[in-house]
Amino acid sequence: MDKSIYYILLLFFLASACVEENDVFEKNIIQTSESNLAITMLDYVTNTDSADVCFNLIYPIIFTTNKENNVTYLNQIALNEAVTFLSNDFFINAVLFPFDVKLRNGQLLTIANDTDLSNLLQNECEIPSFISRVFPDNDCLQYRYPIRIFENEKSIIVNSLNEIPDALSNLNNTNTFINYPITTTNGLVINNQFEHLVLLNICENNVTTPIIPENLCSEMNLNINTSNASNTLYNYTLENQNGTIESIKWFIDGMLIENQNDTVFDFRVVQNGVYEICAEATLLNCNTPIRVCTITAVSDIIQACSPNVELLIDKNELVPGNYRFTASYTSIDIEAVRYTWNIDTLPNGMSVDNPSNTFDFTFTEPGDFTVCVSINDINCPTNSFFLFDCESVIVTPEDLNP
Repeated sequence: MDKSIYYILLLFFLASACVEENDVFEKNIIQTSESNLAITMLDYVTNTDSADVCFNLIYPIIFTTNKENNVTYLNQIALNEAVTFLSNDFFINAVLFPFDVKLRNGQLLTIANDTDLSNLLQNECEIPSFISRVFPDNDCLQYRYPIRIFENEKSIIVNSLNEIPDALSNLNNTNTFINYPITTTNGLVINNQFEHLVLLNICENNVTTPIIPENLCSEMNLNINTSNASNTLYNYTLENQNGTIESIKWFIDGMLIENQNDTVFDFRVVQNGVYEICAEATLLNCNTPIRVCTITAVSDIIQACSPNVELLIDKNELVPGNYRFTASYTSIDIEAVRYTWNIDTLPNGMSVDNPSNTFDFTFTEPGDFTVCVSINDINCPTNSFFLFDCESVIVTPEDLNP
């Protein structure tokens, strides 16, 4: 059967409301405890051909639902019929002990507790435990980590598939629980063990990869929204209409912008021109990245007041710790320009106002320092706050030695 049909049936199955039928079961108030062994047993007896089963339940038998209802089933037909009404909101999660089973050889067994049930399922009948069916990942269900698994008071967080063997070796995986909800790499949320078991049954019978909508990986799902706070500062926002973005890269005129991985990108324009801004996004379930671009034309920058400041650093090899900093800047009246120099991480900081575009400074302590130069150009607008540049200077103990 095509996997899409399975998922349609699954969605219908999980959305169905529970229907009580008085002629096939009755309620009582006996208390039971939750056990994934009970769910494994229920799955086995209702999904295995009668000719192949290792054992048969002796009726009546009492199960408990997640709503804390104790339900008595009078025969196999009643149990099979009731299972069809179970859903994500109403499902069986426990069995009342003791109960009896009849093995294929005719032997009668009384199952008094979880240990007896585990021996029946794993040893006598060699039925895989629930946790061994969940891990490792298979071709159909692969999970996003971390996942928390626990047994009684013991709890382990698993950060990757590689950690599963060690984690399970410290737990009794015959009755180990998963902390739901968990999410598959395809974005499907699994809310409880019952729903998980339904998906496992689907996958084990049909491992076709879930169908991805044809338009999910189309560039039509992505759009770049542009705004500008000033004539030199432009803001670009990648808008996603569908799917989950796993990674983003930004480009200006084909050049990758390093360390820009968010959906929002700010571009400070240095000079007039036409710029192509592109975002390349990798979406979940898409094999290749999707690229979308926009064009920005800038023509209203006063060229002499554009952020064309560049801070150059020269180390004096003759004087320990001495450096010369030079501000490279173009102005229509360079004589009217003043420079403010700042060095951080020094005691009380340091700021020097200077008409010269060069600044000499001698460090006396090792460290990682940031040196900045700000330009005060009377020919530029007062909001030309972008006329600055900063560079990092690392001074080692060896640099201070004569």
